[in-house]
Amino acid sequence: MTIPPFLLELRTNYLHSFHDKALRIEELWKKNNLQLLRDEFHKMKGTGQTYGFAEISQLGEILEKICLDQCDRIDVAIPLALSLLADLVAQRLNDQELNCADDQRFKELKQMVDRAKP
Repeated sequence: MTIPPFLLELRTNYLHSFHDKALRIEELWKKNNLQLLRDEFHKMKGTGQTYGFAEISQLGEILEKICLDQCDRIDVAIPLALSLLADLVAQRLNDQELNCADDQRFKELKQMVDRAKP
């Protein structure tokens, strides 16, 4: 299936927007504003799949849960997430995929959420 040029442009613009998103996430983290930080990850969870980037949605979902249930782990989670997100975006901009299931950072973030489950 061929993706129409206007959709390719939307996807590319979405990926390029992550530079500013990462700066916003870092700013909110430094200010310890967990509510707005959670909102940023909630948006990411919703938009990633919409643009065809399931791994971005998965990362957003995990970080949203960490903001809600594991806020004491946020200082470990945010650097991992920002690093992983940068790599995800770079790979996608080069028409490659990063298999999150094999990425150690993703595994660590997922374990934080899994440990919080009753």
